[in-house]
Amino acid sequence: MIRTSEGFITFILISVILTSIIAALTVGGKAICKTIAIYHSTTIILFTGRMIYYTKATVHIFSLHRPYRLKDKH
Repeated sequence: MIRTSEGFITFILISVILTSIIAALTVGGKAICKTIAIYHSTTIILFTGRMIYYTKATVHIFSLHRPYRLKDKH
């Protein structure tokens, strides 16, 4: 095995190859998900809206209570 100041050359090559594979999967996955999001945007938004509604109704989060405004007395 060849040793460099950073470590063995095989470990460096394995590290570069694994990093390349992970980067390729990330970019490819993003492209696939973008395509799905473009063609199914309405379905995704309706599903998200329903989930927020049911979560708000059961767990009471996402509640945006506005304080009552005092009426001006003239």
